[in-house]
Amino acid sequence: MVASSRLSDTDDLSALLDSIQVKTVASLPRAELVRRLSVFASWCGVAMVLVGGATAIGWAVGAYDVTRVATGLASMKLSTATCVVVLGVAILAKGVRRPAARRAAAILAVVVGVIATVSLAQYALGTTYPIDNWFGLDPGSGRDPAGRMSVATAAGLLLLAVALLLGRRQKYWASQLAATVCGVIAGTTLVGYAYGADSLYDIGAFRSIAVSTAASLLLGSLGVVLRHGDQGFVSLLSGNTAGGIIVRRFLPISIVLPIIAGGVVVHVQPDDVIASTAGLIAIAASLVGVTSGALVWVQASRLRSIDLRRAGAEDAFAIAREALRAQESAERRTRAIISASAAGYLAFDLSGIVTDANDAAASIFGQPPEAIVGRRLDSLVSRSAPVEGTEGRSPLRRYLDGDGPQPADRRYEATAVAHDGRRMTLDIILWSVPDDQDGLSFHLFLSDITGRKQAEVELQRANDDLTDFSAAMAHDLRTPLTVVKGFSGLLRSRVEGSDEAQWVDRISSAADRGSRLIDDILTFAQVGRQALEYTPVALDPLARRVAAEQVGAGTRDSRVVVEPLPDVTGDASLLETLLSNLVGNALKYVPADRDPVVVVDLVDDPETGCPVLRVADNGDPITGGERIFDLFQRGAVTDTAVGSGVGLAVCRRIAEVHGGRIWLEVSEAGGPRFCVLIGDKAPTPAHA
Repeated sequence: MVASSRLSDTDDLSALLDSIQVKTVASLPRAELVRRLSVFASWCGVAMVLVGGATAIGWAVGAYDVTRVATGLASMKLSTATCVVVLGVAILAKGVRRPAARRAAAILAVVVGVIATVSLAQYALGTTYPIDNWFGLDPGSGRDPAGRMSVATAAGLLLLAVALLLGRRQKYWASQLAATVCGVIAGTTLVGYAYGADSLYDIGAFRSIAVSTAASLLLGSLGVVLRHGDQGFVSLLSGNTAGGIIVRRFLPISIVLPIIAGGVVVHVQPDDVIASTAGLIAIAASLVGVTSGALVWVQASRLRSIDLRRAGAEDAFAIAREALRAQESAERRTRAIISASAAGYLAFDLSGIVTDANDAAASIFGQPPEAIVGRRLDSLVSRSAPVEGTEGRSPLRRYLDGDGPQPADRRYEATAVAHDGRRMTLDIILWSVPDDQDGLSFHLFLSDITGRKQAEVELQRANDDLTDFSAAMAHDLRTPLTVVKGFSGLLRSRVEGSDEAQWVDRISSAADRGSRLIDDILTFAQVGRQALEYTPVALDPLARRVAAEQVGAGTRDSRVVVEPLPDVTGDASLLETLLSNLVGNALKYVPADRDPVVVVDLVDDPETGCPVLRVADNGDPITGGERIFDLFQRGAVTDTAVGSGVGLAVCRRIAEVHGGRIWLEVSEAGGPRFCVLIGDKAPTPAHA
């Protein structure tokens, strides 16, 4: 069977993407670990401020031992200490979630970057600027220029400044890479000091980075890298995947273990051998540590990617299996529904060949199902044509004949003659379904409505006969009433002034009531029999015109208040009849002890949102409930007003053919109020 309910490709893809997104989110950095890394970054900033501040104070008070770790080692220059303090403050400011603090961190980074750049320019150009020896506090030494930071120090400070500025622009990969390079420089320097390898921290004629400076730069590198632990390549460190776990467990070991092993090898050798081998061992240990750390990082990154791809593949297989199960289940349910359906079902391809049929379709065509499948659709009947009242052939017939386009989804009726001579009227629902194999397939439900059509024809014939009968009866009833009315007028002129005059008036009044009753019954019979002209109706001027006519036709001092009314959709003629009956009844049935006051307004129904037309008066409440809307029932509380008992029944029928209803309620003033809900859809005309 071609027609089936199944998951669409879009739904499958959406479900797969949602599942992969869930896995991806699960692999993202853990919030708690990211918070801990950020706190560690802040402590790195605090340590930089303390180290740099203590060194600066040592220069200020002349305590030169504070500026270096040990006698004979290089000292942290005052300019370097100042930059270290500034960078520490910038790293701390980066952790404050306020734009002003982050702008301040960027400004501090620019200041450090300018100082480092000027220092590097001095080495490159062979010049000296006053920026070196601040306040003349550094007397200098033979190997250390007064106040000037080393080349490596300036390079490390510049890298940290650039890393901070890149982080502000959210270029986390570049920022973390610059900070990592600075950390490698600082770490190599510390390894050189630990191994006693001068070649790792002695550059040219000037001492390299001081121990405290190298430690400060290493802290700064960690502070910048770990400040945003959920961004850049560092996000691997805080992730939930196997790669993140491996990095956290093995990265420190892979870096530190070769360095420790190299240090042990260096210090177990004799002193005369250390001087010649320390540098080589230190370089080898540093390279091994950096290389092994990089390899661990790369392999962990690949492992994370593999985990994500595997999770996506597993989810894809699971979704595919679920989609297949759902498709099979939907096909079984669809087949069961179609097989049990009382309507015939046919499926056919682009060439019109039937590919599927149920028992109901076989019964309609008088053939077994196996005799239908595989045949052309137009061969199932001996002759077919559109239903009476349509022009030309149906779109499906034109398509099967090869001179029309593919039929669009629609519902229509057609007549056909079966091979056994039966003439059928078929109600057909046709739709098309895209098919991956054939491109397009067609499906239709069809029902044999021949009996219904015959019943409709008979009903229409009966209605026509009833209309003719009503017209004939009205004519036959009006003829004697007219005679009675005429002779009562002649008789009135002869008995005027006598006691018999009142009898004549009663005869004339009865004849008038009989004429009105005939008119009302004809009106009731015609409501809904004719096709509605369902158009927008300007209800406000219509109601005001009806009100003026009803007030002018009466003999009492009455008033009709028409509130502003919006436009509604309906039949203007029937709505005018509705208003005339309701307003006329309101004016007619108000007791004689008061002047009639009628209010016409419109509200929206709170449940359906459809308009509700209301007509209220200042009369006494009406009893009788829904019974007063039945034919020949009167809702008057007094016998002074004469009615036929048909007007409210006409109003109910008008409301019903508009897809609404009518009811009676008590207004806020205590009088009766008739409410008419006007539906929002054009109804099918009723046939009495």
